[in-house]
Amino acid sequence: MTLQKAFLGDITAEGDTSLSKYFISSTPSFSSAIDLNNKRCFLIGRTGAGKSAIINEIQERFAHDKNHLCVSIQPDKAYLDKVVQSREFLEISKDSQFSQIIFKLVWHYVIMIRVLQEKYGPEGPKKTWQLLIGEDFKAYRFLKKARQLTTDGLTMSDTVIGLIKTIGLSVGKLTATLDSNNKNIELTEFHRLIKETDNFFENGFWDVLRGHKLYLLFDDLDEGWDPDSDAQQQLLRALFQVVNKYNHRDRVKPIVALRANIFHGLNLPQREKYTDYIEYVRWTPNLLKQMLALRVENYYNIPAKDIHKKFFSGDVSGVALPEYIISNTLNRPRDVLMLAKSSIEEAIKEGSDLIFARHVKAARERYSKDRVRALHDEWKFLFPHIETMLKWVAEGIPNATPSEKLTPREVKETLEYVRERVDDTDSNNSPLWVLSYFPIKSNDPLLLVEALYKLGILTVLKDGLRHTEDNTPEMPKLTKQQEFQFHPMITPYLEIYSSAPDSIWT
Repeated sequence: MTLQKAFLGDITAEGDTSLSKYFISSTPSFSSAIDLNNKRCFLIGRTGAGKSAIINEIQERFAHDKNHLCVSIQPDKAYLDKVVQSREFLEISKDSQFSQIIFKLVWHYVIMIRVLQEKYGPEGPKKTWQLLIGEDFKAYRFLKKARQLTTDGLTMSDTVIGLIKTIGLSVGKLTATLDSNNKNIELTEFHRLIKETDNFFENGFWDVLRGHKLYLLFDDLDEGWDPDSDAQQQLLRALFQVVNKYNHRDRVKPIVALRANIFHGLNLPQREKYTDYIEYVRWTPNLLKQMLALRVENYYNIPAKDIHKKFFSGDVSGVALPEYIISNTLNRPRDVLMLAKSSIEEAIKEGSDLIFARHVKAARERYSKDRVRALHDEWKFLFPHIETMLKWVAEGIPNATPSEKLTPREVKETLEYVRERVDDTDSNNSPLWVLSYFPIKSNDPLLLVEALYKLGILTVLKDGLRHTEDNTPEMPKLTKQQEFQFHPMITPYLEIYSSAPDSIWT
């Protein structure tokens, strides 16, 4: 039957209503996330790696289980901007002596409110016919004082800004007199909130939850992220500190999903303290092949075991098409789905009933352009103007062969060319960060090579394998006989600029 549609499910987990039908639960990151006894609670992964999918699957599994509470702490869009640009927040941020304390209070406050709302509903535990006693009364009193007994559906920004406004006056008085000799400023409201929140956390909150298993699911924390904002940095650093308080409780599992580029750009003191609490979201080719096969089975009614002959046909240089598609990605589900979808679209244009190698090859150029733009968007805070840098890489490659193996000398020559272009270009669109990793007077491009390896642009060939950041996070030790190669996902983009034809106007 001729293919009629190019659909393999929504590429974003939050938009995919069928995700549970083809979710791969055997990944190490999901096994770690769902295990209440596993203390790895920071889920770090690149865009499209499946962090939100893990959170959605946990919610789906326990949504109707009375023994579990799955609490989503998912901020509204651009919450960071809304919160840190509020007048009260700016006032608080003037004094670092109190700001970090306040930011931790903010997270405690938000977490406990969301948990109580999940258990009791937006109006809290009070019922017209019920006398409130014990833990229910403590929960009701806390929600009432926090002004959260409402059906108005306040956003996280509303909740946080409301708290900040409550303490803003007393903190404002303090910051206005920092340069004076008055050391007896009364912060009555501020201290009351800290005391009440801590007291409820220790003496009421856990009694309310007795008998429940609790998942605290943090997602979309990077909305509106600006790494140059000290207030935003403090807010996320405070979350790391607060989450550890919950992580060491029995039957409690916080899961904080955070993009890898945000984590790398986070100024986190004593970062090594969190090493044992971090789970990186990574995929093997075999798991990605299962994911693709299950999607084809669901949307095209072809058994997963038969996709090699009833959906894909043929190979590229002896590599079956599903494996070839995966080899042209950064080993992330979203990348695989996008290239597969583009290949299906090519087959539909031709009126074919199968996807052949020519369809995948035709899809690669468009796919490569899209992925380079996505790479730019993902890393623009740390590595701006990646597209420009790659155009210059293409121009500087010896013999204009982006897909060929490169020696250390050839890599160095290529990067020296890029460095010269950056140094000679007086433009806001120039990737100036290249000069930080490979200074003009330096003869050693190692730091820049490591940066390109981290980005997934440059791969290392060793022991018959292609090492990339997604399968070997730390770049292998290099030797004089080392061979490099630009990632197959990137090479179609490089080929556009590496062998431009002579101008027709000459």
